[in-house]
Amino acid sequence: LEFVEANKALVQGQASASIIQYHSQVYYTSRRFTGISVQEESQGFDCKIED
Repeated sequence: LEFVEANKALVQGQASASIIQYHSQVYYTSRRFTGISVQEESQGFDCKIED
């Protein structure tokens, strides 16, 4: 019974670690995408076109 309980705790801990890792990757990807998006939008304002 102790072994079963220890195994359950280990599996739950591994699942939690996987979720945390997944969320950190999603956060990084989201921040990276936002940075690229802002950079692309601002590039249009780098020059002035005169007639």
